[in-house]
Amino acid sequence: RPQGHTGVYADYRHNISTRLHEMNGQSFDLESPITVKEDFSGEFAKAGRNHVTQAYVKALLTTKIIIAAQRDAFEGNYRLMEAFAGGALVFSDRMLAVPKGLVDGKHFVMFDNVDDMKQKLIY
Repeated sequence: RPQGHTGVYADYRHNISTRLHEMNGQSFDLESPITVKEDFSGEFAKAGRNHVTQAYVKALLTTKIIIAAQRDAFEGNYRLMEAFAGGALVFSDRMLAVPKGLVDGKHFVMFDNVDDMKQKLIY
């Protein structure tokens, strides 16, 4: 969440971000430690919905794992499909209606809560 942003429906995303930052630098018996980079690329709020910035495209194309989480009490957002376009491994919180043609464990990884996300990231 952008610094100082306390937007409505953002608690779940904030909890995910917090857990990821707790994992930053830990190795979990992997060859190299996990590096968490949370960055805000592009315009914020309505300004960012009207055009795509080069910074956002670059972030999509250079990120290895993208975690797309829905806002509290909502399901579905365009960021999930944008994440697929960049070619990264995509994680998403569980959805009632998965976009047609996408299969959990084949095209992306769904998680049920922040602990499940952590376990699947480490795997």
